[in-house]
Order: sequence, then structure tokens, then C-alpha cells
Amino acid sequence: MHGGRWHIARIPRAPVADVIVHIQHVAHSFPGAHAQIRFRLHPGREVTLLPQTSGEEQDLTEIMDLIYTVEGNYAPGTSSTPRGGVEQSGIAYMLMSLQEKARIMAVDGRLPTIHQYHLQVGEADKQAIFQRAVDIATRAESKKMFNLVRRNCTTEAIRVLDSALHYPTWRRLMAKATYNGLPEAMRLYLAERGLLGHDSRLPDLSDDSTWLRGD
Repeated sequence: MHGGRWHIARIPRAPVADVIVHIQHVAHSFPGAHAQIRFRLHPGREVTLLPQTSGEEQDLTEIMDLIYTVEGNYAPGTSSTPRGGVEQSGIAYMLMSLQEKARIMAVDGRLPTIHQYHLQVGEADKQAIFQRAVDIATRAESKKMFNLVRRNCTTEAIRVLDSALHYPTWRRLMAKATYNGLPEAMRLYLAERGLLGHDSRLPDLSDDSTWLRGD
């Protein structure tokens, strides 16, 4: 998704330069936080867009930053409430430009607090994580429900990582023993899997101008 429209994406081979996990803090909202995965692409390996239907004007934007996000697909005029139970909506697995996601996340033109954590993974693992995200985001999942406990933004982000990466046995067992469904605890989940280094913490998205410049 980009520019308020869905597109067919043309993705070059091995495009990912960095994998970054976002923890977005959502004030005055339940459950209060959101986790998603950002993919920064190599210069010269941008995603280009094709129209979904004939006669539709082509968007010539070259996408340098993509977001994999899993969200509740609520009926118009409704939203999640603490008393609504664990299943209140359908689920949407989406891949969209960072510019589009920033527009959605902004409140009164300002981004909320969005922490960024750069994952310490090798080149092959970066591409594997991205391929897994693309596979899931483009699959029809309309029969599933968004579940605040078992199937939410955080569990599904972790599922992408765990299905693409191979951990030492002790890390895999420790990760399995931990409940992996709280966006506020995403940093802990990443640390348990050995995915964070001393320089993994990046500036918050609102202070990170690279995605605006396309550097």
C-alpha cells in the first residue's frame, strides 16, 4: 500500500539492507502499543509499483522503506475496547511503504513515539525475514480473527522472525518459554533471541530523517 492505494509491487532480488523492529506507543488507546517490522532497502534495489487494474494510473514512486504490519480490521466506526474480549475484529496482514504507514500513524500531523531496534542479523537472514513477511502479507487470511492474546501484531511479527531464523537450542527454548504477545516487551523478545547488539537502539522514527531523505 502506498499513497492511499493498493498496488502490485515489483521487488528486486535481495533488496534488504536493514531489518528494524518498531515499537509504537499509542496514547489514549487500547491496548496502547503496536509492534511492526521495517525493511530498509539497498539503493538501486527499490520496490516499484504497478497498478492493480488496467486503466489505473501508475505510481512512479520508488519505495526505499517498507513496513510489515499486522492489525485488527475493525468495522467502520468501531475500535478495540478492554471489555470487548480477545477477538473483536478480523485480521489484516499488510505490507506498505513507510511513508504511507507514517501518514496513518500520525496524529494531528505528528508521529507518536516509535522506538526503533536494528536487528543484528546477516545478509542472508535479512532476505529470509523479508521473504517470509512478503509470503505472509500476500496470503489471504480473511478467515482468521485478530486475537489480543494469541494472534496480534507482536505474535505475528515474532512468527516472521522465528520462521526465518535459526537460533541456538538454548535461545530457542528460552524464547518458547516466554509469552510473546506484548508489544511493550518486544525488546525483551528480541534480546532473548540474540538479535540485539550494543548499537541496536536507533533514534525514534520522528528523529530519523533517513526515511524522509531516502538515504
